[in-house]
Amino acid sequence: MDAIATPAVASRHEMLGRPTLLRWLPLAGVGYAVLTIGGDLVIDRFPDEGTPLAQLTTYYAQHHAQVAAGGLILEVSAIFVALFGVALALRVSRRNVLAAAVVGVGAASMCLASAYEGATFHFLGEQGTNAALSPQALQAWHVSAAAFGTNIPLVVLVLGMALAGRALPLWLTASAVVLALAQLTPVAFPAGMLMLLWFVAAGVSLARENE
Repeated sequence: MDAIATPAVASRHEMLGRPTLLRWLPLAGVGYAVLTIGGDLVIDRFPDEGTPLAQLTTYYAQHHAQVAAGGLILEVSAIFVALFGVALALRVSRRNVLAAAVVGVGAASMCLASAYEGATFHFLGEQGTNAALSPQALQAWHVSAAAFGTNIPLVVLVLGMALAGRALPLWLTASAVVLALAQLTPVAFPAGMLMLLWFVAAGVSLARENE
C-alpha cells in the first residue's frame, strides 16, 4: 500500500515544493496592506491638495520627519503589491493568458502609483524645509502626490480577475469588483479601507490553497 502511494505523494510534494517561494507569494498582499496602513498611520493627519500654501509649509516644517518615514514605508509597499500581482498572474495564466496579462498590467500600474506617491512624500519630508525648495514647488509636488491614486490601476487589476473566470474563487473576484468600483464613488474612503482588508484575505486564502 505504502509502496503504491509513495510515488504519488512524492510527485505531489515535488510539484508543490519545488517553487517554495511561489507557494507563499500571495502573502505579499498582506504585506502590501500592512505597509500601506502603516505608512498612512506614520504620516497621520495629512493636508489634502486644497490646503492653502501657508498652512502647507507650516505643516511640513512641523511634520517633515514623519512624512519622510511614512513615504518610505509606502515606497516599500509598492514592491509587495507588485509581488501580489505576480502571484495572481501566475495563478490565472494556467487558464487564461489574456486575463493574466491584464492582471499584470494592473498590478504594475498599482506598483508605479504607490511608488510615486511614497517617493514624493519621502522626498518632500526630507526636503520640505530646504530653503532651496520654494513654497510653490512644495505645493506643486504635494498636490501631485496627494491627488495621485491607485483607483484606476486597481480597476484594471480587478478586470483581469473578472476575465479569469473560474481560475479564481468567485467570492474573491466578486468582492474585489464591488470594492474597486466603490472607490470611484462618494464612499471611496471606506471602500479603500475595506480593499486593504481584501488584500489580506486574498493573500491568506490563495497561499493556503497552495499548501
